[in-house]
Amino acid sequence: MDILFNVGQAFVMGLIAFTITRWGYVHNIKILLLQGRLNRLQFLIGLIGLTLVASLFNNLISTLMNNVVILVSYWGVRLLGFLGHTVILSLYYVLYARRVQDFSLHGIVGICWCIFIAFTYPYLPIKSTSAAFMVIIWIVNLALLVIPGTNKANRYGAPAIWPAKRTRR
Repeated sequence: MDILFNVGQAFVMGLIAFTITRWGYVHNIKILLLQGRLNRLQFLIGLIGLTLVASLFNNLISTLMNNVVILVSYWGVRLLGFLGHTVILSLYYVLYARRVQDFSLHGIVGICWCIFIAFTYPYLPIKSTSAAFMVIIWIVNLALLVIPGTNKANRYGAPAIWPAKRTRR
């Protein structure tokens, strides 16, 4: 029953994260825009940065959960964790959607990949499935880091050139 609750929680979290990215699109908030492309270096920097933020947030939530003494604060920490993970997931949506758009694929592929990762999170206590999911996630992330995107403009925009290439004088 716990797994069913966690999967339902991940589903609701995914829907809210998608709503956040949609809100960012409507209000033209650049960090939440799904349009555009990311090259390999930008993806690597974003992946490392978001992983560090998620790790720090998970450590904060873990510390708070270890120090909870009353039921109200327990549910407050759970709600804080849920909302924080939802915001982080929306940033992962943007990261993966922009990277797959560099391959001329639709951004929904990246969003589906993030949803897969969110749905595997409840299975982490089960060691055999946890190892299999981590291997799959590492292989896909490695492929996204190694395979170059298209070097010409596609329907998602021009190639992301950053850092700028130096020209000889």
